[in-house]
Amino acid sequence: MRSRCGDAMRYCEIKQAWLTKVVLFLFLSIGCGWSPSVQAQKTISNGVLAKLAHTRDLLAEKVLAVLLTQKEINTGEEHVGSYSWTIPQNYQKVHECLRDLKVAPYENFGRITLQAVLAAYWLAFFLAGVFLFYTYAQKLKNDRRARRALQQSKDFLQNVIDANPDPVVISADYDVLFADHSARELAVGGRGFTEAETLKCYELLYGLNHPCESRDGFQCPLRQEKNMLPETKNNKTMRDSNGELRSFEIAMAPLPCNGEFIGMVESFRDVSSRVRAEQARYCLERAVEQTGETIVITDAGGDIQYVNPAFEKITGYRREEALGRNPRFLQSGEHDRAFYEKLWQTLLRGETWQGELVNRHKNGEIYYEDATISPIYDQERRLINFIAVKRDVTKLKRSQQALQESEEYHRSLFNDSPVPLFLQDFSAAALRVEEIRAGGVDDLRAYFKQNQKLLVELAALVETTEMNKAALELYRLEDSPAPRQVLGTILVPDDCLHFADQLAAFTSGLDWYDGSGRNQDSDGKILHVLIKKVVINRARNGLAKVLSAVNDVSELHQMNELKNSLEDQLRQAQKMEAIGTLAGGIAHDFNNILTSIIGYSELALLGLPEDGEAYKKITQVIASGNRASMLVGQILTFSRKEKTSLLVLEPHLVVKDALTMLSSMLPATVSIETEIDSDCGQVKADPTQLYQIVTNLCTNAFQALDKQKGILRVTLQRRELEGRERAVAAGEFAGPFVVLSVTDNGCGMDSATRERIFEPYFTTKAQGQGTGLGLAVVHGIVESYGGFIEVSSELGQGTSFEVYLPVYRETSAAVETPSTVSRSSALPQGTEKILLVDDEETIVNLEKTILKRLGYLVVATTEAREALAMIKADAETFALLITDQSMPFLTGEELAREVAKIRPALPVILCTGYSSVLSKKEALAGGVIRKVFKKPLSLQELAVGIRQVLDNPEGS
Repeated sequence: MRSRCGDAMRYCEIKQAWLTKVVLFLFLSIGCGWSPSVQAQKTISNGVLAKLAHTRDLLAEKVLAVLLTQKEINTGEEHVGSYSWTIPQNYQKVHECLRDLKVAPYENFGRITLQAVLAAYWLAFFLAGVFLFYTYAQKLKNDRRARRALQQSKDFLQNVIDANPDPVVISADYDVLFADHSARELAVGGRGFTEAETLKCYELLYGLNHPCESRDGFQCPLRQEKNMLPETKNNKTMRDSNGELRSFEIAMAPLPCNGEFIGMVESFRDVSSRVRAEQARYCLERAVEQTGETIVITDAGGDIQYVNPAFEKITGYRREEALGRNPRFLQSGEHDRAFYEKLWQTLLRGETWQGELVNRHKNGEIYYEDATISPIYDQERRLINFIAVKRDVTKLKRSQQALQESEEYHRSLFNDSPVPLFLQDFSAAALRVEEIRAGGVDDLRAYFKQNQKLLVELAALVETTEMNKAALELYRLEDSPAPRQVLGTILVPDDCLHFADQLAAFTSGLDWYDGSGRNQDSDGKILHVLIKKVVINRARNGLAKVLSAVNDVSELHQMNELKNSLEDQLRQAQKMEAIGTLAGGIAHDFNNILTSIIGYSELALLGLPEDGEAYKKITQVIASGNRASMLVGQILTFSRKEKTSLLVLEPHLVVKDALTMLSSMLPATVSIETEIDSDCGQVKADPTQLYQIVTNLCTNAFQALDKQKGILRVTLQRRELEGRERAVAAGEFAGPFVVLSVTDNGCGMDSATRERIFEPYFTTKAQGQGTGLGLAVVHGIVESYGGFIEVSSELGQGTSFEVYLPVYRETSAAVETPSTVSRSSALPQGTEKILLVDDEETIVNLEKTILKRLGYLVVATTEAREALAMIKADAETFALLITDQSMPFLTGEELAREVAKIRPALPVILCTGYSSVLSKKEALAGGVIRKVFKKPLSLQELAVGIRQVLDNPEGS
């Protein structure tokens, strides 16, 4: 037991210093707030202590060592107390020793309490506490100094980095660890440093939401961290916080730690100015290399140091052939020595020389250069180089020579051209026209038509700058200087609307005019000209240069007038032919209708008293029928131009008869004044045509009165024309004339209308109110009689027609009067048997009634073949055959020939409304047909004609 206690004492003495440390550790632990009861209870397992070598000297040390290093907690071990470290109970020797000796701080079976420790070692604890407090205070002081020094170092480093204009960024795993002031300014969106530490590097610098992709030769260094590349440099173009595009040279260096990559330092150097300078230098180099102008740089002695590719192209010499040589090898010999001496004097004075050089190509051809040569000085004003910029102007030079030759050629063409040419300036006249347009005038031609004097004034404003020889000759200005206002003198004042058309065309934007008109030369001779005008380069000259070409077509105009006249005659003949065809087609039927109207009217008159009202009315029906018949005959006569039978007659009878008919047709507002000379003389004419002349002239006269009150004056008198000569159809003559004058006080005519009144189809009446044939027919009839017509008229003053018909001088000729029916005279009658044939049943009935009324025996039929059969059956029964010409199956002429074969002595009368194949002369020529009646025929004409044929069987 003592032995075990002694061992324990020695153990305690030897290791008292270590236990002190343990106590200090416990104190610090408790003082720092650590409690074994709260944290954990550490126990020593039996397995661990069993391994220790149980020696006397080392027991305590090993026990403590085990206690201090034990990491395992065995909750199944027994332990004592809640505020103690327990010693394993299987260490019986320790426990027994400590219990027997009761040495502090061990008591109560090895439990160490805090009170025991404090009581036993309070002084040690106090000193230890003072020592620890002092040590901790020193540590805090040193820490503050270290932190202050660290902050100063950090601030110094930050200032050093911020003073560097190049942005610096430190990043690891894409997180920004550090960004200097420049980097924050560069940062997209202008984010600050504090915010920068929370961003990713690609967000801060590039505004991306994902790591940078490898593009444009740029590799993200953080993706290469495993390779631990040495410091590298890349070029990158990006936009700063202001949106400005900038170029940076990025230096990247890895941050190693213990041989591992932990981050990346990136330094951004702004090389925008250098890049722009390099780009500008590159552009300048490329411009010099690619420019079309020759660039030659020589040293101060004149030897070539540089030539661009254009030099090779223009001179033909390669760069290697030119370098080191003096440019005089290009000389052509066109310049003398004085030329080059003056050039060098200019350069050596420090001035720039400009001029034209004539050099020689390698192949020997001459070329021209527009050169600018300048000296180049260094900073100390020492001459170091000459630079020449030369432009090849060979083509331009040759173009100028060609242009000069062309100008001379065209000048020769202008002056020697056979076409009259003018160069005119329309500027002043165009300004006046614009003023007129601004006044609201749209139709210039209509405006100038009413103001032709103003048009002549505008023509005087057109300045003629040049005239060629042909123009001077055309307008007879050879002997006088060409007037600058020649246009105003060559225009015909009352016929210059073509000039208005020119002004309208040029002021409306057209650059050409093509027309015709009349001019006059210096002697007043009228020229018919074709005019062509072209504005030369309106964009540059405006209307200051207008080239005018004039072609004299006066002779051609005369030929055209003749040609037009012939064409008019041809058209007239064609129209008349068409009218004749149309008239011939309807004349037969129309005359048949008129035959019925006139015939039945005449039959009605036979039983009426002449003073009765019905007699007068029926007389007007007959007159209208005769007028209609005359109209058909007029159209046929005018269209066929056929000769009619002229009779010597008393014209006053026809005129009076025509006026009688007209008086019943004129409106009450028109009064007729007549002065008819019954002894005016005889004329040779067709009574129907003379009747037509009177009615046409009078009809035109009262139509001119246009429903207004007026006077129609008709006179007929004899007039001697002494020495008067007129070109008429019969030739030139003088002598007595019967003059028919028709005068009205109506609207009158202007000169233009007066010139055209005798043209066929010309009329001033509204459509449907006139044919335009009346006066043309009158004119044709009068000229065919050897007469003429004079017309006098003024607008608003009325019109007068005077028809001159030559007096018939043969007094022995029988005088015939127009065919008029005397209702009081007895009609010739007879009792013979007559065969009547006509395809129109109404005419057959009419003529049958008339013949029976005249006492004749009549057999009538509408079939020509039936009539022929009757003749064949009993030819001797009939004394006369009356037949129509136009019938189906057999015409009247054919029927007459067939009858002549059966009974040649049977007389035949032929009635016709119109026949285009058989004339009256042809019908009578055969001797078979004794008489030809033209429908419509009157009662008296039929009665007289029948008796003439029957009473004269040998011929009529």
